[in-house]
Amino acid sequence: MKQKRLVELAASNSESPYVQKLLKDFLLANSIAESTAFNLYNYASKEERRPAVTGVLFEKGKKVVTDCYSLLCFAEPYDSSLEGKIIGPTGAEILESTFPDYQKIYPKKRFFEYKFSLEEIGDICKLAKIEEKVNQNSTQIEIRCPEESMYFNPKMLFKLAVYGRHIKAYAFMFYYEENICLVKNNESWGVLMSMG
Repeated sequence: MKQKRLVELAASNSESPYVQKLLKDFLLANSIAESTAFNLYNYASKEERRPAVTGVLFEKGKKVVTDCYSLLCFAEPYDSSLEGKIIGPTGAEILESTFPDYQKIYPKKRFFEYKFSLEEIGDICKLAKIEEKVNQNSTQIEIRCPEESMYFNPKMLFKLAVYGRHIKAYAFMFYYEENICLVKNNESWGVLMSMG
């Protein structure tokens, strides 16, 4: 906390726009990291009627999780004894359910790519906080693709951006024919369904 205050003080006293921008980026990156510590279970469904989607699937070198609106497929090593299993939210139980076929969700048609910066993730974060204060269905971000617009819940788009940052993928790819937003890097990827 003391270091953060020192950086804020340095940013306010610096005459150089370049130094101010660097320090501002540093503060933003740290505040995002602090408020959104990455945990795959934060992306799982809380819906107990569908137990499979409350856990994480371990399959073919990937950890897969969904909340039924977004889906993350994270390439990361894990113990081979977990292969093919769905581990529940406590991390201790094996869920005896069938996970949805996540491979079918990966988009394949035309897309519009949009690269994002730390400042834009911060803007999405602000919108996500605003969205919490109003009816969840009334607040949307409109993405204008070359052929049509897509609409996303800002809180969900922010979570996808955080995941994108975690896997070092700094671009959204909007698949307007399939109404999906994708972030990907090498073997890891995540998708978010459009609101309409």
